[in-house]
Amino acid sequence: MVTPTQGELYYLRILLYNVPGPTSYEDLRTYDGTVCCMFQEACRYRGLIETDDEWDRCLEEAASFQTGPQFQLFAVILLMNDPSDPTSLFKRHFQALSDDCRYLLQSRFHIDVPTNDEIQSFTLQKLAHLLEKSEKRLEDYKLPLPTVAFHSHDRIYIQVPIVQGVAFRIQFLDPLKTLVNMSSNVIRPSRGLA
Repeated sequence: MVTPTQGELYYLRILLYNVPGPTSYEDLRTYDGTVCCMFQEACRYRGLIETDDEWDRCLEEAASFQTGPQFQLFAVILLMNDPSDPTSLFKRHFQALSDDCRYLLQSRFHIDVPTNDEIQSFTLQKLAHLLEKSEKRLEDYKLPLPTVAFHSHDRIYIQVPIVQGVAFRIQFLDPLKTLVNMSSNVIRPSRGLA
């Protein structure tokens, strides 16, 4: 069985069931003389799948009730429903999706006025964390990647810029262990001295 979470394979199956006598993949992707790039797009043009209107209404309604971290609802929509254009959906509802993240940047990271880039990066980072629990990534939904990473450890909060192609590793050191290591390097008995 093919499910919506399998992406293009799912849309290919829909087209194969609904397009009479296709002769090629391009034929399946063609509607009214227009060749679509993706099977999903061809399904949408043919009216075989719904648009994201339902998810727009869902996110708007949740925002009107201020039901807490909206990015969690967005993650559920991504994981369980396969919206046709996740990037546009994210951009249209960014304000509501990022409200909780804006507050966390101010309260935990002590950024009085976070920039839009910081807010978007933190929102995407938290969304990515939720998606990873289901073995999915932001890239699977063609969502932008964070440009700033925020890390916390024992109430120490660090903001690190992300540079394309360069991986950063943040290591939190135990102060006592560091002090012991430093002192053992400094206080060493000298060999050969009486």
